[in-house]
Amino acid sequence: MSLRFGRKPTSSAASAGTTKAPRSAWFEDEFDKYEDKSDGSIGPDGVEKLCLALGVEPSDVLVLVLAWLLDAKQMGYFSREEWKHGAAQGLSAATSYESLKQLLTEIYSALRSSRSMDQLRSLHAYTHKFCREDRKKVIDVNSAVAMLQLLHGSTYPKHIPNMCEFLQEHETAKKRGVSSDEWSMILNFCTEIAPDSSNYQVRHIAGARHAGQGAQASVPVLRLMPSASLTPARARAPLHAAG
Repeated sequence: MSLRFGRKPTSSAASAGTTKAPRSAWFEDEFDKYEDKSDGSIGPDGVEKLCLALGVEPSDVLVLVLAWLLDAKQMGYFSREEWKHGAAQGLSAATSYESLKQLLTEIYSALRSSRSMDQLRSLHAYTHKFCREDRKKVIDVNSAVAMLQLLHGSTYPKHIPNMCEFLQEHETAKKRGVSSDEWSMILNFCTEIAPDSSNYQVRHIAGARHAGQGAQASVPVLRLMPSASLTPARARAPLHAAG
């Protein structure tokens, strides 16, 4: 699937890691440049052109952050109301595409710091809602993996690859999908557990996934996920038997 959009932040999200700047009419005026006059919104073609002007791919995480700030409701579309919402969130400080890109970069960088965990959780939670199709309450594993890599791959380089591997290998997860609770707990795992799982207290952990790395190199998800069905069979072996 194409990854383009994000989530409504808290009122302080746009200011995370940035200082207040004078409002500019530039950002709000740019909507007219990309608007599809037939429906009054920026559609897929307009989004592509906007990304080109920003110098990013539509799948770039900055586009996701932009849509989160706009509180975009539909993939591939920005309404004028959403655009104004983004301006109120701080995007009106931008005076050019270069400054808009810089602002989005600063916001995303701040979200990844320990000072802005509430905002990061907000963005993370939205991605689940964003990926859900129709009225489903789960997202498919492929979407979950793509979003985890997009949002957190560079921030948690030890956690995310193992978590993605776990999701891709587990038959129940592939059939049932990932619930919002499980999605939230994945972020909790990344932010609270050491890369080597040394501070993770469990009775059982998953067996080592890569030869020579030991049991702690795997993803201990037995209590990470609320549903025991997401725990692979080999994770049920006692710790002393793992590996």
